[in-house]
Amino acid sequence: QFPCHNWLSANNGDGREARSLLRGPLLDHPLSKHVFYQQQPQLHMYKEGESVHDAASAKAWVKKCGIPIITFQNWARNITVPGVWAFYPRTVEDIKTIVRVAAFTGKKVRTCGAKHSWSMLYADEDQVLIDPQYLGPASEQVVLSADKKQVTVMANATILQVKRMQLDEKFNFMFNVLVDSVTYGGIVNTGCHGVGGGCPALCDLVEELQVVDDKGDLVTYSKENDGVEFMKAVSTNLGLFVFVYKMTLNVQPSEYIVESTNEFKSIRSTLNNADNLKALVESHWSTEIFWTPYNSIGLSSDDMEKAKTEKDFGTLPIKEKMANWDPLNDDCWLKFVDFKPGGHPEEQSYYFWKSLRELFQHNAMNWIAPKLVENPHYTPAYCWLSNFLLKKQQSKIVQQLPHAIHFLKHISVAPVYDMEFAFVVDDDYENVSTACKVVYNKIKEYKDRNKYPMNICLGMRFMGASDSLLCPAVVGKQSPNEKVKTLYIEILTMPGTPDWKEFCEEIAMV
Repeated sequence: QFPCHNWLSANNGDGREARSLLRGPLLDHPLSKHVFYQQQPQLHMYKEGESVHDAASAKAWVKKCGIPIITFQNWARNITVPGVWAFYPRTVEDIKTIVRVAAFTGKKVRTCGAKHSWSMLYADEDQVLIDPQYLGPASEQVVLSADKKQVTVMANATILQVKRMQLDEKFNFMFNVLVDSVTYGGIVNTGCHGVGGGCPALCDLVEELQVVDDKGDLVTYSKENDGVEFMKAVSTNLGLFVFVYKMTLNVQPSEYIVESTNEFKSIRSTLNNADNLKALVESHWSTEIFWTPYNSIGLSSDDMEKAKTEKDFGTLPIKEKMANWDPLNDDCWLKFVDFKPGGHPEEQSYYFWKSLRELFQHNAMNWIAPKLVENPHYTPAYCWLSNFLLKKQQSKIVQQLPHAIHFLKHISVAPVYDMEFAFVVDDDYENVSTACKVVYNKIKEYKDRNKYPMNICLGMRFMGASDSLLCPAVVGKQSPNEKVKTLYIEILTMPGTPDWKEFCEEIAMV
């Protein structure tokens, strides 16, 4: 089920030759730095770009070079767009040429990162898509300043690349996104959040942007030359500056050792109790909460053994257990991070085996997904098992901060659907508790109709506020709370899950 790619022939600008092209995720395998599960597309050097100066020369350039016309698909597979003009530049000069060609041929230009957005931020039909995954040179993808207070990254630099440099050079982002396979071009320009009490968003760290503008020229915007207020307006730009080639971000020139704690408590005593929730969140530097539904249905080892022996999971007494299910009895996973100066972090061997285990788990999830979509009545058993395995993880671990932030690997192996909401955190946390009640009451309502639209988890991340005008966390500036100002709640499910769209719409309209 790989998208079919057509190419405008270099010999015949009007002809199309159908070719198949295998595409897949870039994985961080524990045994090697980079494993590509894809065949590289034809790469054009886009030479003689300086000759593109009008519509006639642009059309001649297209006919000479040949342009791939693709059916674009994002990572989660919820967006598919046919007839996209795809370009894979390797240098900034290539990008300049592509933009000039688009301008003179009347094409709109969009770009992409690792394609992890579920919203339509990509090129539409008959538009130009600049895919920077092969952009170089490699020596310029991540450059740390001499004083280790700033790092300059190319649009296609991944979280993983920078994380490795952080561990080697001992500098830090105090907050970041969880997934380490996405690109900085993707997460900064879209205003993605991290987690941490009082922490803003990544776009607030932007000191300078190098941009290829709509004329195909490389221009630089910076706080020093253009002012702080100007950078607040452009740091989250949703790709509307044509192409952000490089960005310079402020970092901390120090290594931080932290202690990560994993606890499991009932929803009744946490999400359903605003006072307890406030106390839990504000007693730690960083707090994340995850809830996998139906985990209190109480399947016993005897139930599982019987199903295994008979090779029929239909024998599990799910229906009987679910009859009296109350979401308030479910456990939620509380993940806290606190600074621990002088602590001794885990050895690298710990991360090797952890990475290998998570690679297996996410591949298993990817294998299970279509079966669960076809048989949604197995969702409670799957969720119960997922939560059961979660509780097997180490309860406390001392580690370097980048490991604590990017604590799950190989997420990209298993695509998911995601709906996320940003909230102002009221000082008494009552609105946080109310928002959670909306979700688990809606899940119970669907359960009573034998429908299971959410089969992965609800995730919650508490942070500060953003000054970037288009970042969702800018709403946090309205919060009276001194420490925690913004809450992100995301709801995750497997691609193709029945009733997902209606479920999200109903939650959004409450």
